[in-house]
Amino acid sequence: MTEDVDIAWEACEKLLAFAPQEDVDDYARKQLRQEFTKRKGVKLQTLARIEFVVNKHQTPNLLEALANVETIEEMGANFTGMSMKPIWEYDTPTRRLKVDKLGRGGILHFPRRRTASGVGWDPLGDPFMERAMLRVYTTKWFIPENIHAVTERPDDVPPAKPPGLLPPHVWWEKVRSMGLVPFEVVVCAYTQEKRFMFTLDLVNNVSYKDFRQGLFSRKREERDVLDFMYLDTAFATNKLKEIQKRAMTYLFEVESATAQEVAHGFKITEKMAQNHLFGLVKKGLLRSEGQGRLEIYSPDLENLRKTKGDI
Repeated sequence: MTEDVDIAWEACEKLLAFAPQEDVDDYARKQLRQEFTKRKGVKLQTLARIEFVVNKHQTPNLLEALANVETIEEMGANFTGMSMKPIWEYDTPTRRLKVDKLGRGGILHFPRRRTASGVGWDPLGDPFMERAMLRVYTTKWFIPENIHAVTERPDDVPPAKPPGLLPPHVWWEKVRSMGLVPFEVVVCAYTQEKRFMFTLDLVNNVSYKDFRQGLFSRKREERDVLDFMYLDTAFATNKLKEIQKRAMTYLFEVESATAQEVAHGFKITEKMAQNHLFGLVKKGLLRSEGQGRLEIYSPDLENLRKTKGDI
């Protein structure tokens, strides 16, 4: 683990070389080190370790490949060290992801099986490959800015953000062209019937469990794959707060919920939940009906389809 993190840090320093050099001063380098240290110490529920393969060569870290490989023809991620006894209500027991330069690929995963305690997986069953279209977006990142740019930027001008939901090879090229350092990414795999989502920590070489596990027990609603892609497009704009993304993730797969239910699930006050949900209504992602504590919130699928996730 320590060696992997050391390699990741060296790669982060190399990625700075792709940024406009007027943006890379001592202040920017110090900020990168602070952000990297923060990511290195993140304590979330790990699902699996990740081993990456880029252009048929195994790489110790995806950041290392980003810093040294100009373009990708094909890429894969192998997942190892998964627990054999989790409840797989939201995550998918996956052995491998693979993708070509056009964003076409597949998911190699194990069959699920129902147990007395929930949904498990069968490690003795034959893994099967499901064809999918893969897209990626950045959720935690660093973009260098020199001290003058930071102090002189007007309050109403936000700092630069990563590119949106993209095929992996396009994402790769844009990240390098910006000198962006991606600490965490989400990979979305769309099959004909489902969307699978993987949160990958590129500093620590791990994937994370879905946050909903153990928090919610509501019946999940079936959603169209294209609607999921529009939702992911909205998330990839990085215009939503983290709590809003989580609330939207939960609400998107239930029929409806109240602010009280959201507050209870996320362990926040009902007033905070109302404020965040109202923000999602304003952005056209949710609609509300009723008033007061009886007000219910549900996905605004009509507007999501109209805007295609452009919020």
